[in-house]
Amino acid sequence: MVSVGTTVNEASEKCVAAAGLDGERTNMRRRQSQRWATALLSASAVAGVGCGAKTGLTVPCTVEVVTTKPEVVLVLDRSNSLVDRTVNGTLLIDAVRDAALRIVPQFEGAGNMGLILFPADNDMACGGPARWTVPLGENNGAAMAREIQSMQAFGLTPTWSAIRLAADTLRSRAAVAPNQRRFIVLATDGGATCNEAIPLSECRCISQPAACEARGGINLCLDDRRLSSEVRQLREEGIETIVIGLKAEQESPLFVEFLRTLAIAGGSFGGQEVPFLAAQDRAQIEAVLSRSILEPSYCELGLANGAQRAPDALVADGARFERGVRDGDGWDVDRDHPERIRLVGSLCRHAVSQRILSWDGVWNQRCVMYP
Repeated sequence: MVSVGTTVNEASEKCVAAAGLDGERTNMRRRQSQRWATALLSASAVAGVGCGAKTGLTVPCTVEVVTTKPEVVLVLDRSNSLVDRTVNGTLLIDAVRDAALRIVPQFEGAGNMGLILFPADNDMACGGPARWTVPLGENNGAAMAREIQSMQAFGLTPTWSAIRLAADTLRSRAAVAPNQRRFIVLATDGGATCNEAIPLSECRCISQPAACEARGGINLCLDDRRLSSEVRQLREEGIETIVIGLKAEQESPLFVEFLRTLAIAGGSFGGQEVPFLAAQDRAQIEAVLSRSILEPSYCELGLANGAQRAPDALVADGARFERGVRDGDGWDVDRDHPERIRLVGSLCRHAVSQRILSWDGVWNQRCVMYP
């Protein structure tokens, strides 16, 4: 098979060998074939244009289709409210830890990832700034797993400062490489606090009203407006925030309302505006982490080598998948981002489970190599 990435000499050698030419005739035909390979690989394989109608040796026109290598910041709530129990009776913090430890290693090689646990170490009462637990970068799986393994619940819930730290880093990186996809995955129970600027007249207290009044409204008012404004602004800049709502056995209607508002402000998921991804136990948390981290990383693809037209089929490990989505399974061009290809349904799950980072894209037209 001659692909877009094949050099001119490699292409001509393959075509000559396939034609069974030898001796002086081979040398002459090879020089001619090299000239044709230059034009045909560029015009047909990259642009996807038919190569001609004359009889000649034909080879499949292909292009490499690769994952988009996104940059992902995982922001995990470890505040004291995560000692609440799930519907199965386990602690929320334990369910989050076990689920994250199963998902994070599967991201290796798929892009850049960083971890922010909040509150930061030793920040018991909203007194310190957010800090990177593991800075954004490549091959961070082992370092992130060590931090997640030792994660314990404590303190209040300075969600805004954690999101702002992630946002500042992603914004600075977007200024250098604007076309790379970037997003935040926030897993929290919704009780964002630590905004001293909220006056009591505007306070939506996450506890009994007397508790907020006793503290002057400093720490126990829901920090909803500032946080929603931040993720909405990020979305306008092209950085989405995917919200995972950690639901305890006794969930707060105030938190549920806030999580819905925050998720819609944060962006679309799978091409649609959706409420937060609810998770009530370890299995559900693992499932939504996979959906929010692994699926965008393995199931959103781009064309390599400057190709401008999507192929007709994708091939990996000998299996061929024709373009089109039927009954929620298959692949097609992303409507919102025509430069991307999106895998859906069982094909996406297959890509995640097999950790497929590169596909062969094949056009139905065949490139004609003239001797």
